[in-house]
Formats: sequence, C-alpha cells, structure tokens
Amino acid sequence: MSNTLALTDYPYVLSEMLYRPTAATISRWAVQPDFLADPRMRPGQVYMADRFGYLPDTGDMDLESRTRSEVEILGTANTRQIPKSKIPIILREITGPGGGDPNNPALPGNFRFSIPAMQYQQRLIWDMGYAEPLVQPQFHASVGATTLLQDFRLTTDRFYLNALDSSTNKYNPGSVLDGGTYASGPPKFGVNDLDIILEQLIINRAPTFPDNLYHALISPKMWTHLRQDARFRELVSSSAYYSVPMVMSSQEWLYGPGFMPPADLNYVAQPNIGGFLPYYNQAMPGPSQNGLPGGYVYNQFRIWVTNNIPLKQVQLTYTASTDTTRHPTGSALRTAYPGYFFGQHAVGEIFGGDSQDGIPVKIKRNLNDDYGRYLIVIWQAFMGLSKLNDDFIIVGRTYGD
Repeated sequence: MSNTLALTDYPYVLSEMLYRPTAATISRWAVQPDFLADPRMRPGQVYMADRFGYLPDTGDMDLESRTRSEVEILGTANTRQIPKSKIPIILREITGPGGGDPNNPALPGNFRFSIPAMQYQQRLIWDMGYAEPLVQPQFHASVGATTLLQDFRLTTDRFYLNALDSSTNKYNPGSVLDGGTYASGPPKFGVNDLDIILEQLIINRAPTFPDNLYHALISPKMWTHLRQDARFRELVSSSAYYSVPMVMSSQEWLYGPGFMPPADLNYVAQPNIGGFLPYYNQAMPGPSQNGLPGGYVYNQFRIWVTNNIPLKQVQLTYTASTDTTRHPTGSALRTAYPGYFFGQHAVGEIFGGDSQDGIPVKIKRNLNDDYGRYLIVIWQAFMGLSKLNDDFIIVGRTYGD
C-alpha cells in the first residue's frame, strides 16, 4: 500500500531515496522549431510572422497558355500580387507549477518549503545557498529544484505536443474519417498508414528536415502496433539499419555523455558494427529520458516514442468488434493513441520579456516569507508557441490493445 506524504514531511533520519519515474521530454528536439526571439516584446504583445507564398497553379501552366503572339498586347490588366499571410504568436508569461486543481487547471501554484525543517532534515530538499533573499534562485541538484525543472520540461514538452495536435489533418487507420465506420474494430495503425501519411505530406509540400527525413512523435501504443507489422519489425530491428546517418554517428550530443563510439572504427566499411555496440542498434528501446535520442528510421520518417502524449477521444462506429467487452459494437467514443507526423517549419517559438538577459526560464522567489521562515518559489518563462503551417502536420491515431 502506498502512503502519500505532504511536502512538508521531511525525514529526520536518512532513508533510502527511490527512483522518481518521469516521462520523456523530447518534443522540442524532434520538432526543431523556428525560433523567433524578440527581447523588446512584453507579455500580451503579438509577434506577427510573415509568410510569403508562391503563385498557385491556376490552370495556366502549360505551353499554349503561356505562349504570346506577336500581335498580342500584354498590357497591365491582369496584375497579380505576391501571396502573403501572417501567423500571430502571442508572447505569454508562463509559470509553474500549476495550482493542482483538476477542476480548474488555470489556477497558479507555487512550491513552499519550511526553512527550519529543511535545515534539520537529512535530505537536500533545497540548497540553502540559493535561499538567501539577495541571491538569484536557479535550478540546481536539490530535490525541490529538480522537481521544478521537471515540471518546466514536461509542461513545455506538452506545449509542443498540443501544437502538433491542433492540426486539422487527422488520420485514422485506413483513412476512415472521425465519426466513420469500421467493419471490424478496433483498428490498428500500420505500415500502410505510414505510406498514406508520407504521400500526403509530400502532396502538401511539407519540407523535410536537414537529415532529408520527416519526423514523427508517437505514443508507445502506436509504437507497439507498428512493431506488430512484420515489414516494420524486420527493417527497424536490423543491426545494419541505423537510427542516425553515418556522418552523424560520431557526434556525442546525439547520445549523451558516455556513449561515444570508438574513434578508430570505420562505420562505412563495417556497416553492421552498430549491432555490437550498446545504444547504436535500432533494436534498443524506443523512449529515452536522457540525452537526445536519434530515433528510429523507417519509410522516410525518423520516429521518436514519447510517453508524454495525452490520450484522445474519437467518435467511431464498429460494426463488429474483436472484444465487445472492452470495445463495444456500435457508435461510441473510442480511446485514441496519437502520433504526430510533420515536416520542418511546423512550429514556431518566441522569447521575450525578461528573457533578454539570455536566460529563457528562471526560478523566482516570493519574499513574503514570514520573516525568513519559508522559501516560496516558482519557475517563470516569457515565451509563445504556435503552429506555423497546418499542412506540414498530420495527426495519426491507433486504437485498441
């Protein structure tokens, strides 16, 4: 039986400190947003990003339509302008943690620590060197500071996932629309669905990333269903099929400290060597909470698995069901496990306000501390985030077990 203790209940006798489970926070890395920093901006102001387009195909892109006779007058009647649109991004003051009320998620919150209790307990809840009124608080290795940092990471990671999910391009297995019908359910996302999404991104003229691939962030359930497809499993699990291009295999920042490959190995001459080294074979687990994973490459997608994607509810009809207890026949709201497939320039992020000093996120202290008896802190950032191009994102779903 678990026993949840209040934040003020600190051990006075040193006890074992257990591992704290957390979700992966890799969305910013996978999305690679357009950064549009403007330190002059203040919260509430709107950053207007200009998009200049190209002339659309209006049915005149053929030889006959563009050919002019020697007696034809070109004139100035059919003047055209350069297409242009604006993408507004609101700069916001963002703080954490939240108030903790699921019925009112907009409530602001804070962390409050009893300084006398922290001074005598046997665990570093907060480094007291950063608790003085004249010292600028910052993230450090204490339990409280790392908890704040993880709240910031998970929250901003969710910002990106929500921006991707806002795309109007929704895709269910087999191209069935929301509210549609499956002869047998629940449907599972597979390799054929990846082919259709890839085709649509190309039709939408979505640009690839510098690695010449599209990127994807998918839920663990979608990853499981893809691995149940023999074609996907055979190729992705091959030791000769790398998760990163050869030219990038010697860059430590892709893997994190301690996972550099030996410098004297020739990866081009020995393409299978990755299968004998830890963390280079694609058969390794999907999600990563440390470093910057290289993802899994399949069918022109670099795929990351993240366990921070919220589940969704989608109305679908099952004429027949493989499990009528868990997935009844008829029309009902079905639990969807999303995956986001996107090209470059899909999301934009701005910084402003107090971030002009180069620190995008800070810890702030409330000095109403009852004469130095409490430490009350939050994290604060001045930022904005927005989807830049709806056509560059497709939201896929998978269903069932």
